[in-house]
Formats: sequence, C-alpha cells, structure tokens
Amino acid sequence: MVLEAMISTTIVGASGYGGGELARLLDGHPEFDVVQVLSNTFAGKPFAAAFNGMYGTPTGDLICAPTSDAPTGELIFLAQESGYAMRVAADYLAAGKRVIDLSADFRLTSPDVYRAYYKSEPAAAGLMEDAV
Repeated sequence: MVLEAMISTTIVGASGYGGGELARLLDGHPEFDVVQVLSNTFAGKPFAAAFNGMYGTPTGDLICAPTSDAPTGELIFLAQESGYAMRVAADYLAAGKRVIDLSADFRLTSPDVYRAYYKSEPAAAGLMEDAV
C-alpha cells in the first residue's frame, strides 16, 4: 500500500549508529520524507558529515540541529540513549506527533516489570501500557 502523501519524519539522535542506519533506510523511501535530523555532536553541520555515504542524498544534505530543537516532522524517531524517550515522549505525543522509540525505554509494558528489571522508576509509566 502506497500512501498518498509522504510522512514527514524527524530523527532525534541521528548521528549515532541506530539513527544513521535509520536515515540510510528512510532516505529515498517512497513513503517517508526525512525533514529534520537532530544531533548535538553534529549540530550546524550537514548530516553527511556524520555518515560520509550520505553525501549527495536528500537526508545527507540536511543540516543537523541540536536535540533541544522542537521536532518538526509528524513522525518522530527517537534514537537516543536509554532514558531519553521516557523524558520526551509524552510531550511529543501531546503535541500530536507519532513517536517510535529505538531504545529500550518502552520495551516493557508494565511499570512493575520495569521496576523489577531496571531497579528504577519509569519516568513515563503512564505511557507504558499503550506502547506497542
């Protein structure tokens, strides 16, 4: 099934391994338009500075913004360290964004299991049961 409109997409943590591989997979995909890449390490530089193989591609030509910038895409991929998604997902969802977390933050759907496994309190326990 091909969508009529491309999905505008932001990758947060784009210059890490997961974010880079995601950008490579989405670049040129007929249903996704990567409109923003967020990376503190490469802020102000073209995304291709992080991944040389992306030079001359639509995503590679994007200038990285810091992760403190508000995501502009309707779909937000979170490719940051553990704990980051728990801190920001609720705000992005409240803003009407769709969120896909590449970390382990929402791997477990039970706050009790999370507490037992990670020995800490989940920052966004209210979102865990709805995570897929």
